Amino acid sequence: MSGTTYRLPANSNPEIKTDRAAGAVYAKLSDKPFARTVLARDDEIVVTLDLAADDEVIGIEVIGGREHSLAKIMELTGMSGHE
Repeated sequence: MSGTTYRLPANSNPEIKTDRAAGAVYAKLSDKPFARTVLARDDEIVVTLDLAADDEVIGIEVIGGREHSLAKIMELTGMSGHE
């Protein structure tokens, strides 16, 4: 991504939804209002981050790929853990 770091919420109790037919997983991390979406991808995986106005990650969608690990998603998107 463009060198921007996106923060995960400190006290998140994610709601996880899966769509096996599409090979997709969505994690809702916060009820904060949606501001924008950013996209990251490589040869195997597409990740979209739903962001609040303060660039806190409020949702993560992962499509494709065989690995849906948080480490892979954080590497691809430039996310950091909570502060």
